[in-house]
Amino acid sequence: MGRAAPLVVGLVAACVMLAGLSIPWMISGPPAGGLRATPDDLDALRAKSDAQLSSTDGRRSTVRLYFKTGRFIDGELVTETIERVTLRIAGVERQFTQRQIDRLVRLPDLATRYRQWRAEISDSDVGHIEQLIQWLVSQELYHVAHYEAVLLRGERPRDPRVATLVRQMRGLAELYDQRGQGVEREPGEAEKPLPLLTAEQVNLIRVFEIDLLDPPRVRIDASDAQEFLLAYRDDPRVPPTPEGRQALMAGDPLDIVRLMFELKAREFYGRVRVLDDPEVMRRFRQDVTGWLVVGCATSRCHGGAEAGRLRLAHRNPRGEAQAYTNFYILTRATLEDGTPLIDLEEPENSPLLHLGLRRNGSRFPHPEVPSETGLSEDWRPVFGRAGDVRWRETTAWIRSLYQPRPAYPIVYPPDSGDRDGPQTADEGPGEPQGVSGELAGSGGEPGPR
Repeated sequence: MGRAAPLVVGLVAACVMLAGLSIPWMISGPPAGGLRATPDDLDALRAKSDAQLSSTDGRRSTVRLYFKTGRFIDGELVTETIERVTLRIAGVERQFTQRQIDRLVRLPDLATRYRQWRAEISDSDVGHIEQLIQWLVSQELYHVAHYEAVLLRGERPRDPRVATLVRQMRGLAELYDQRGQGVEREPGEAEKPLPLLTAEQVNLIRVFEIDLLDPPRVRIDASDAQEFLLAYRDDPRVPPTPEGRQALMAGDPLDIVRLMFELKAREFYGRVRVLDDPEVMRRFRQDVTGWLVVGCATSRCHGGAEAGRLRLAHRNPRGEAQAYTNFYILTRATLEDGTPLIDLEEPENSPLLHLGLRRNGSRFPHPEVPSETGLSEDWRPVFGRAGDVRWRETTAWIRSLYQPRPAYPIVYPPDSGDRDGPQTADEGPGEPQGVSGELAGSGGEPGPR
Protein backbone atom coordinates (compact mmCIF):
# COMPACT_ATOMS: atom_id res chain seq x y z
CA MET A 1 0.00 0.00 0.00
CA GLY A 2 2.79 2.36 0.94
CA ARG A 3 4.50 1.97 -2.45
CA ALA A 4 1.18 2.43 -4.32
CA ALA A 5 0.31 5.79 -2.75
CA PRO A 6 2.65 7.95 -4.94
CA LEU A 7 1.30 6.20 -8.10
CA VAL A 8 -2.32 6.89 -7.14
CA VAL A 9 -1.54 10.53 -6.41
CA GLY A 10 0.23 10.83 -9.75
CA LEU A 11 -2.68 9.29 -11.68
CA VAL A 12 -5.17 11.61 -10.00
CA ALA A 13 -3.00 14.63 -10.84
CA ALA A 14 -2.69 13.46 -14.45
CA CYS A 15 -6.47 12.99 -14.75
CA VAL A 16 -7.06 16.45 -13.35
CA MET A 17 -4.65 17.92 -15.90
CA LEU A 18 -6.28 16.01 -18.77
CA ALA A 19 -9.71 17.04 -17.61
CA GLY A 20 -8.61 20.64 -17.46
CA LEU A 21 -7.38 20.43 -21.07
CA SER A 22 -10.42 18.59 -22.38
CA ILE A 23 -13.20 20.82 -21.07
CA PRO A 24 -12.43 23.86 -23.30
CA TRP A 25 -12.00 21.52 -26.31
CA MET A 26 -15.46 19.99 -25.71
CA ILE A 27 -17.13 23.36 -25.48
CA SER A 28 -15.49 25.24 -28.31
CA GLY A 29 -14.58 22.42 -30.69
CA PRO A 30 -11.25 21.01 -31.83
CA PRO A 31 -8.25 23.28 -31.89
CA ALA A 32 -7.33 25.26 -34.99
CA GLY A 33 -6.12 23.07 -37.82
CA GLY A 34 -8.37 20.16 -36.80
CA LEU A 35 -12.04 19.45 -37.77
CA ARG A 36 -13.36 22.49 -35.97
CA ALA A 37 -16.76 23.78 -37.27
CA THR A 38 -17.28 27.50 -37.57
CA PRO A 39 -19.63 28.53 -34.75
CA ASP A 40 -22.94 30.11 -35.69
CA ASP A 41 -22.83 33.90 -35.50
CA LEU A 42 -25.56 34.71 -33.00
CA ASP A 43 -25.88 38.36 -34.05
CA ALA A 44 -26.25 37.43 -37.71
CA LEU A 45 -28.84 34.76 -36.85
CA ARG A 46 -30.78 37.23 -34.71
CA ALA A 47 -30.86 39.70 -37.61
CA LYS A 48 -32.14 37.00 -40.00
CA SER A 49 -34.75 35.90 -37.45
CA ASP A 50 -35.98 39.47 -36.93
CA ALA A 51 -36.08 40.07 -40.68
CA GLN A 52 -38.20 36.96 -41.27
CA LEU A 53 -40.60 37.86 -38.47
CA SER A 54 -41.14 41.33 -39.91
CA SER A 55 -41.53 40.04 -43.49
CA THR A 56 -44.66 38.62 -45.10
CA ASP A 57 -43.65 35.25 -43.59
CA GLY A 58 -44.12 36.57 -40.07
CA ARG A 59 -47.15 38.71 -40.87
CA ARG A 60 -49.17 35.75 -42.11
CA SER A 61 -52.34 35.23 -40.12
CA THR A 62 -53.72 31.80 -39.37
CA VAL A 63 -57.03 30.49 -38.14
CA ARG A 64 -57.99 27.73 -35.77
CA LEU A 65 -60.81 25.36 -36.71
CA TYR A 66 -62.60 23.80 -33.76
CA PHE A 67 -64.42 20.62 -34.71
CA LYS A 68 -67.56 19.22 -33.15
CA THR A 69 -65.49 16.28 -31.92
CA GLY A 70 -63.47 18.64 -29.70
CA ARG A 71 -60.32 18.58 -31.84
CA PHE A 72 -58.84 21.67 -33.46
CA ILE A 73 -56.39 22.39 -36.24
CA ASP A 74 -54.47 25.52 -37.28
CA GLY A 75 -53.72 26.69 -40.80
CA GLU A 76 -53.86 29.57 -43.27
CA LEU A 77 -57.38 30.33 -44.47
CA VAL A 78 -57.60 29.85 -48.25
CA THR A 79 -61.38 30.01 -48.78
CA GLU A 80 -64.49 29.90 -46.65
CA THR A 81 -67.90 29.15 -48.16
CA ILE A 82 -71.24 28.12 -46.80
CA GLU A 83 -70.32 24.52 -47.67
CA ARG A 84 -66.67 24.13 -46.71
CA VAL A 85 -63.50 25.72 -45.38
CA THR A 86 -60.12 25.27 -47.09
CA LEU A 87 -56.92 25.63 -45.06
CA ARG A 88 -53.29 25.55 -46.16
CA ILE A 89 -51.40 23.41 -43.65
CA ALA A 90 -47.63 22.99 -44.09
CA GLY A 91 -48.02 24.02 -47.74
CA VAL A 92 -50.84 21.53 -48.48
CA GLU A 93 -54.47 22.60 -48.96
CA ARG A 94 -57.08 20.62 -47.03
CA GLN A 95 -60.86 21.00 -47.12
CA PHE A 96 -63.31 20.58 -44.25
CA THR A 97 -67.08 20.59 -44.56
CA GLN A 98 -69.04 23.06 -42.48
CA ARG A 99 -70.99 20.25 -40.82
CA GLN A 100 -67.72 19.07 -39.21
CA ILE A 101 -66.88 22.51 -37.82
CA ASP A 102 -68.01 23.99 -34.53
CA ARG A 103 -66.38 27.40 -34.97
CA LEU A 104 -63.54 29.23 -36.70
CA VAL A 105 -61.28 31.55 -34.68
CA ARG A 106 -58.85 34.00 -36.30
CA LEU A 107 -55.45 33.98 -34.58
CA PRO A 108 -52.83 36.74 -34.32
CA ASP A 109 -50.11 36.84 -36.97
CA LEU A 110 -47.28 34.31 -36.70
CA ALA A 111 -44.73 36.80 -35.32
CA THR A 112 -47.06 37.76 -32.47
CA ARG A 113 -47.88 34.14 -31.66
CA TYR A 114 -44.18 33.23 -31.64
CA ARG A 115 -43.27 36.05 -29.25
CA GLN A 116 -46.17 35.25 -26.92
CA TRP A 117 -45.25 31.57 -26.80
CA ARG A 118 -41.53 32.28 -26.37
CA ALA A 119 -42.14 34.59 -23.42
CA GLU A 120 -43.73 31.70 -21.52
CA ILE A 121 -40.73 29.32 -21.92
CA SER A 122 -37.54 29.20 -19.85
CA ASP A 123 -34.32 29.49 -21.88
CA SER A 124 -33.15 26.08 -20.63
CA ASP A 125 -36.46 24.23 -21.11
CA VAL A 126 -35.30 21.88 -23.86
CA GLY A 127 -38.59 20.02 -24.27
CA HIS A 128 -40.79 23.10 -24.74
CA ILE A 129 -38.26 24.91 -26.92
CA GLU A 130 -38.11 21.81 -29.13
CA GLN A 131 -41.89 22.01 -29.47
CA LEU A 132 -41.62 25.71 -30.35
CA ILE A 133 -38.96 24.96 -32.96
CA GLN A 134 -41.13 22.22 -34.50
CA TRP A 135 -43.98 24.72 -34.78
CA LEU A 136 -41.67 27.30 -36.37
CA VAL A 137 -40.61 24.72 -38.95
CA SER A 138 -44.26 23.85 -39.70
CA GLN A 139 -44.83 27.57 -40.40
CA GLU A 140 -41.66 27.76 -42.57
CA LEU A 141 -40.03 30.27 -40.20
CA TYR A 142 -36.69 28.49 -40.63
CA HIS A 143 -34.38 31.35 -39.67
CA VAL A 144 -36.26 31.85 -36.42
CA ALA A 145 -36.03 28.11 -35.73
CA HIS A 146 -32.27 28.15 -36.40
CA TYR A 147 -31.78 31.11 -34.07
CA GLU A 148 -33.75 29.40 -31.29
CA ALA A 149 -31.73 26.20 -31.67
CA VAL A 150 -28.41 28.07 -31.37
CA LEU A 151 -29.68 29.96 -28.32
CA LEU A 152 -30.60 26.65 -26.73
CA ARG A 153 -27.12 25.28 -27.44
CA GLY A 154 -25.70 28.15 -25.39
CA GLU A 155 -27.80 26.94 -22.42
CA ARG A 156 -27.19 23.22 -22.98
CA PRO A 157 -23.76 22.89 -24.68
CA ARG A 158 -23.26 19.21 -23.69
CA ASP A 159 -26.71 18.00 -24.75
CA PRO A 160 -26.37 15.85 -27.91
CA ARG A 161 -30.06 16.42 -28.76
CA VAL A 162 -29.40 20.16 -28.97
CA ALA A 163 -26.34 19.69 -31.18
CA THR A 164 -28.42 17.57 -33.57
CA LEU A 165 -31.21 20.15 -33.51
CA VAL A 166 -28.79 22.96 -34.43
CA ARG A 167 -27.48 20.98 -37.42
CA GLN A 168 -30.99 20.24 -38.63
CA MET A 169 -32.17 23.83 -38.33
CA ARG A 170 -29.04 25.17 -40.01
CA GLY A 171 -29.65 22.83 -42.94
CA LEU A 172 -33.30 23.89 -43.28
CA ALA A 173 -32.38 27.60 -43.16
CA GLU A 174 -29.70 27.13 -45.81
CA LEU A 175 -32.07 25.16 -48.03
CA TYR A 176 -34.68 27.88 -47.63
CA ASP A 177 -32.21 30.51 -48.81
CA GLN A 178 -31.06 28.32 -51.70
CA ARG A 179 -34.66 28.10 -52.92
CA GLY A 180 -34.61 31.88 -53.17
CA GLN A 181 -37.50 32.23 -50.75
CA GLY A 182 -35.50 34.11 -48.17
CA VAL A 183 -35.45 37.26 -50.30
CA GLU A 184 -38.68 39.13 -50.88
CA ARG A 185 -39.30 40.39 -54.40
CA GLU A 186 -42.17 42.52 -55.57
CA PRO A 187 -43.86 40.55 -58.38
CA GLY A 188 -44.49 42.19 -61.72
CA GLU A 189 -48.05 43.22 -62.57
CA ALA A 190 -48.57 40.25 -64.88
CA GLU A 191 -47.31 37.85 -62.17
CA LYS A 192 -49.83 38.97 -59.58
CA PRO A 193 -52.63 36.45 -59.10
CA LEU A 194 -56.02 37.43 -60.50
CA PRO A 195 -58.39 38.67 -57.78
CA LEU A 196 -61.16 36.19 -57.00
CA LEU A 197 -64.75 36.85 -56.04
CA THR A 198 -65.46 36.73 -52.32
CA ALA A 199 -67.75 34.16 -50.71
CA GLU A 200 -70.47 36.82 -50.43
CA GLN A 201 -70.16 37.67 -54.14
CA VAL A 202 -70.28 33.99 -55.06
CA ASN A 203 -73.47 33.63 -53.04
CA LEU A 204 -75.05 36.66 -54.75
CA ILE A 205 -74.36 35.16 -58.18
CA ARG A 206 -75.99 31.94 -56.98
CA VAL A 207 -79.08 33.87 -55.90
CA PHE A 208 -79.41 35.64 -59.25
CA GLU A 209 -78.95 32.36 -61.15
CA ILE A 210 -81.57 30.34 -59.22
CA ASP A 211 -83.94 28.43 -61.49
CA LEU A 212 -87.20 28.15 -59.55
CA LEU A 213 -88.22 25.18 -61.71
CA ASP A 214 -85.11 23.29 -60.62
CA PRO A 215 -83.96 25.11 -57.49
CA PRO A 216 -80.93 24.44 -55.29
CA ARG A 217 -81.26 24.26 -51.51
CA VAL A 218 -81.59 27.64 -49.83
CA ARG A 219 -81.61 28.95 -46.28
CA ILE A 220 -82.93 32.22 -44.83
CA ASP A 221 -82.61 33.21 -41.20
CA ALA A 222 -85.95 33.90 -39.55
CA SER A 223 -84.89 37.43 -38.60
CA ASP A 224 -83.97 38.23 -42.22
CA ALA A 225 -87.21 36.78 -43.55
CA GLN A 226 -89.21 38.79 -41.02
CA GLU A 227 -87.35 42.00 -41.88
CA PHE A 228 -88.08 41.44 -45.59
CA LEU A 229 -91.79 40.79 -45.03
CA LEU A 230 -92.15 43.82 -42.78
CA ALA A 231 -90.32 46.05 -45.29
CA TYR A 232 -92.79 45.03 -48.03
CA ARG A 233 -95.91 44.55 -45.90
CA ASP A 234 -97.80 47.23 -47.86
CA ASP A 235 -97.55 45.19 -51.07
CA PRO A 236 -100.68 43.09 -51.66
CA ARG A 237 -98.55 40.02 -52.42
CA VAL A 238 -97.26 39.98 -48.82
CA PRO A 239 -99.56 38.40 -46.18
CA PRO A 240 -101.15 41.36 -44.33
CA THR A 241 -101.41 39.69 -40.91
CA PRO A 242 -98.68 38.58 -38.50
CA GLU A 243 -100.17 35.09 -38.57
CA GLY A 244 -99.99 34.94 -42.35
CA ARG A 245 -96.39 36.15 -42.41
CA GLN A 246 -95.49 33.63 -39.70
CA ALA A 247 -97.04 30.82 -41.76
CA LEU A 248 -95.01 31.89 -44.79
CA MET A 249 -91.82 31.93 -42.71
CA ALA A 250 -92.57 28.45 -41.35
CA GLY A 251 -92.92 27.00 -44.84
CA ASP A 252 -90.52 26.35 -47.70
CA PRO A 253 -87.85 29.11 -47.82
CA LEU A 254 -88.10 28.99 -51.63
CA ASP A 255 -91.55 30.59 -51.30
CA ILE A 256 -89.89 33.62 -49.70
CA VAL A 257 -87.20 33.65 -52.41
CA ARG A 258 -89.91 33.53 -55.08
CA LEU A 259 -91.65 36.47 -53.42
CA MET A 260 -88.37 38.42 -53.26
CA PHE A 261 -87.94 37.89 -57.00
CA GLU A 262 -91.51 39.00 -57.74
CA LEU A 263 -90.99 42.16 -55.71
CA LYS A 264 -87.42 42.60 -57.03
CA ALA A 265 -86.32 43.16 -53.43
CA ARG A 266 -82.64 43.07 -54.42
CA GLU A 267 -81.48 44.61 -51.16
CA PHE A 268 -82.47 41.31 -49.48
CA TYR A 269 -80.92 38.91 -52.01
CA GLY A 270 -77.70 38.73 -50.02
CA ARG A 271 -79.66 37.47 -47.00
CA VAL A 272 -80.49 34.26 -48.89
CA ARG A 273 -77.86 31.56 -48.48
CA VAL A 274 -77.75 29.24 -51.51
CA LEU A 275 -76.30 25.91 -50.43
CA ASP A 276 -75.74 24.32 -53.86
CA ASP A 277 -74.70 25.41 -57.32
CA PRO A 278 -77.65 26.49 -59.49
CA GLU A 279 -78.01 24.35 -62.60
CA VAL A 280 -76.25 26.86 -64.87
CA MET A 281 -73.24 26.88 -62.56
CA ARG A 282 -73.27 23.10 -62.17
CA ARG A 283 -73.06 22.83 -65.98
CA PHE A 284 -70.27 25.40 -66.13
CA ARG A 285 -68.14 23.70 -63.48
CA GLN A 286 -68.77 20.23 -64.93
CA ASP A 287 -68.66 20.88 -68.68
CA VAL A 288 -66.68 24.09 -69.26
CA THR A 289 -64.18 24.66 -66.43
CA GLY A 290 -62.02 21.64 -67.33
CA TRP A 291 -61.14 22.62 -70.89
CA LEU A 292 -61.19 26.32 -70.07
CA VAL A 293 -58.52 26.13 -67.35
CA VAL A 294 -56.33 23.50 -69.03
CA GLY A 295 -56.68 24.82 -72.58
CA CYS A 296 -57.04 28.59 -72.16
CA ALA A 297 -56.05 29.77 -68.68
CA THR A 298 -52.45 28.56 -68.84
CA SER A 299 -49.60 30.87 -67.81
CA ARG A 300 -48.58 31.36 -71.48
CA CYS A 301 -52.11 32.18 -72.64
CA HIS A 302 -55.05 33.72 -70.71
CA GLY A 303 -53.69 32.91 -67.27
CA GLY A 304 -50.50 34.95 -67.14
CA ALA A 305 -48.32 37.61 -68.71
CA GLU A 306 -49.54 36.81 -72.24
CA ALA A 307 -53.22 37.07 -71.30
CA GLY A 308 -53.86 40.24 -73.24
CA ARG A 309 -57.09 41.93 -72.21
CA LEU A 310 -58.87 38.69 -71.28
CA ARG A 311 -57.35 37.11 -68.18
CA LEU A 312 -58.70 34.03 -66.39
CA ALA A 313 -58.00 32.51 -62.98
CA HIS A 314 -56.12 29.20 -63.16
CA ARG A 315 -54.38 28.44 -59.84
CA ASN A 316 -57.06 26.16 -58.36
CA PRO A 317 -59.02 24.36 -61.11
CA ARG A 318 -61.59 22.89 -58.72
CA GLY A 319 -61.89 25.98 -56.54
CA GLU A 320 -65.33 27.49 -56.08
CA ALA A 321 -64.22 31.13 -56.07
CA GLN A 322 -62.11 30.54 -59.18
CA ALA A 323 -64.98 28.92 -61.09
CA TYR A 324 -67.39 31.74 -60.27
CA THR A 325 -64.75 34.38 -61.13
CA ASN A 326 -64.17 32.83 -64.56
CA PHE A 327 -67.94 32.49 -65.09
CA TYR A 328 -68.36 36.15 -64.26
CA ILE A 329 -65.55 37.24 -66.59
CA LEU A 330 -66.64 35.10 -69.55
CA THR A 331 -70.29 36.17 -69.42
CA ARG A 332 -69.23 39.84 -69.63
CA ALA A 333 -66.14 39.75 -71.82
CA THR A 334 -66.00 41.12 -75.36
CA LEU A 335 -63.58 41.04 -78.24
CA GLU A 336 -61.58 44.13 -79.12
CA ASP A 337 -64.35 45.32 -81.47
CA GLY A 338 -67.02 44.95 -78.78
CA THR A 339 -68.41 41.59 -79.93
CA PRO A 340 -69.54 39.58 -76.86
CA LEU A 341 -67.44 36.50 -76.23
CA ILE A 342 -70.70 34.58 -75.73
CA ASP A 343 -73.50 34.87 -78.30
CA LEU A 344 -76.71 34.32 -76.36
CA GLU A 345 -78.90 34.46 -79.49
CA GLU A 346 -76.85 32.01 -81.56
CA PRO A 347 -74.64 30.02 -79.15
CA GLU A 348 -72.91 28.10 -81.99
CA ASN A 349 -71.54 31.40 -83.30
CA SER A 350 -69.97 32.38 -79.96
CA PRO A 351 -66.36 33.57 -80.33
CA LEU A 352 -65.64 31.55 -77.16
CA LEU A 353 -66.26 28.39 -79.18
CA HIS A 354 -64.60 29.45 -82.43
CA LEU A 355 -61.46 30.67 -80.70
CA GLY A 356 -61.02 27.08 -79.48
CA LEU A 357 -61.13 25.60 -82.99
CA ARG A 358 -58.32 25.12 -85.46
CA ARG A 359 -57.78 28.40 -87.28
CA ASN A 360 -58.66 26.96 -90.66
CA GLY A 361 -62.43 27.30 -90.91
CA SER A 362 -62.93 29.20 -87.63
CA ARG A 363 -65.09 32.32 -87.74
CA PHE A 364 -62.89 33.86 -85.04
CA PRO A 365 -59.37 32.41 -85.47
CA HIS A 366 -57.26 32.45 -82.34
CA PRO A 367 -54.28 34.85 -82.48
CA GLU A 368 -50.83 33.33 -82.66
CA VAL A 369 -49.15 32.56 -79.31
CA PRO A 370 -45.39 32.34 -79.96
CA SER A 371 -43.40 30.08 -77.66
CA GLU A 372 -40.45 31.36 -75.67
CA THR A 373 -38.07 29.82 -78.23
CA GLY A 374 -39.95 31.27 -81.19
CA LEU A 375 -39.72 27.91 -83.01
CA SER A 376 -43.36 26.94 -82.41
CA GLU A 377 -46.35 28.29 -80.51
CA ASP A 378 -47.91 27.63 -77.11
CA TRP A 379 -51.51 27.28 -78.34
CA ARG A 380 -53.47 24.18 -79.21
CA PRO A 381 -57.18 23.96 -80.17
CA VAL A 382 -59.40 22.72 -77.36
CA PHE A 383 -62.11 21.39 -79.68
CA GLY A 384 -61.33 18.64 -82.17
CA ARG A 385 -64.04 19.99 -84.45
CA ALA A 386 -67.25 21.98 -84.33
CA GLY A 387 -69.84 19.65 -82.85
CA ASP A 388 -67.59 17.41 -80.76
CA VAL A 389 -68.60 16.51 -77.19
CA ARG A 390 -66.97 19.53 -75.52
CA TRP A 391 -68.46 21.85 -78.14
CA ARG A 392 -71.97 20.47 -77.60
CA GLU A 393 -71.69 20.65 -73.81
CA THR A 394 -70.46 24.24 -73.93
CA THR A 395 -73.22 25.20 -76.37
CA ALA A 396 -75.81 23.66 -74.04
CA TRP A 397 -74.38 25.68 -71.15
CA ILE A 398 -74.65 28.91 -73.16
CA ARG A 399 -78.28 28.11 -73.99
CA SER A 400 -79.00 27.68 -70.29
CA LEU A 401 -77.90 31.26 -69.46
CA TYR A 402 -80.55 33.80 -68.53
CA GLN A 403 -81.31 36.51 -71.10
CA PRO A 404 -80.67 39.35 -70.65
CA ARG A 405 -77.84 38.69 -68.28
CA PRO A 406 -78.41 39.72 -64.63
CA ALA A 407 -76.57 42.81 -63.39
CA TYR A 408 -75.14 41.48 -60.14
CA PRO A 409 -74.82 44.20 -57.47
CA ILE A 410 -71.11 43.55 -56.93
CA VAL A 411 -67.88 45.31 -57.89
CA TYR A 412 -65.13 43.46 -59.75
CA PRO A 413 -62.16 43.77 -59.92
CA PRO A 414 -61.98 44.98 -56.31
CA ASP A 415 -60.03 48.03 -55.22
CA SER A 416 -59.40 46.41 -51.83
CA GLY A 417 -60.59 43.62 -49.56
CA ASP A 418 -60.30 39.85 -49.77
CA ARG A 419 -58.69 38.70 -52.96
CA ASP A 420 -56.35 36.11 -54.41
CA GLY A 421 -53.81 38.81 -55.19
CA PRO A 422 -53.47 42.59 -55.40
CA GLN A 423 -55.14 44.26 -58.36
CA THR A 424 -56.82 47.52 -59.27
CA ALA A 425 -60.12 48.29 -60.91
CA ASP A 426 -58.35 50.12 -63.75
CA GLU A 427 -58.15 48.38 -67.09
CA GLY A 428 -55.09 46.17 -67.13
CA PRO A 429 -54.05 42.53 -66.84
CA GLY A 430 -56.89 41.72 -64.45
CA GLU A 431 -59.60 43.69 -66.25
CA PRO A 432 -62.03 41.51 -68.23
CA GLN A 433 -63.15 43.17 -71.45
CA GLY A 434 -66.47 44.95 -71.35
CA VAL A 435 -66.37 45.30 -67.56
CA SER A 436 -65.25 48.21 -65.43
CA GLY A 437 -66.28 49.78 -62.18
CA GLU A 438 -69.82 48.96 -61.07
CA LEU A 439 -70.43 46.17 -63.61
CA ALA A 440 -71.63 46.35 -67.16
CA GLY A 441 -75.20 45.11 -67.39
CA SER A 442 -78.28 45.11 -69.55
CA GLY A 443 -79.26 48.59 -68.39
CA GLY A 444 -82.86 47.55 -67.79
CA GLU A 445 -84.42 44.88 -65.60
CA PRO A 446 -81.64 42.28 -65.08
CA GLY A 447 -83.32 39.23 -66.55
CA PRO A 448 -85.91 37.46 -64.40
CA ARG A 449 -84.50 39.07 -61.28
